[in-house]
Amino acid sequence: MDAARAMAHTRPLKEAILQAARDAGFAAARILTGLPAQKTGHPALLVTALSYGNGEEDRGAGEDPDAVLIAPFARRNYYREAVTRFQRLASGFRRDFG
Repeated sequence: MDAARAMAHTRPLKEAILQAARDAGFAAARILTGLPAQKTGHPALLVTALSYGNGEEDRGAGEDPDAVLIAPFARRNYYREAVTRFQRLASGFRRDFG
């Protein structure tokens, strides 16, 4: 039995999911419950944050009034990084919890 699977059996599922999200580099991981019940059960929502600050100064548009501003999150494709991390989490959850 691998470490993630062993962890899943020794603590509640909610705690295992939150710890896995933190281990993947997400900050402030929370699980929201109390959402409207569905036919398949009681849904919950995993909410996380991915810090995209890298210590570099944001240069913005500078002096050029015609320059196109791009959000720092999009400039370095942190969205792709967040999606990739979530996909890894989901894969691990499917493997460990079915």
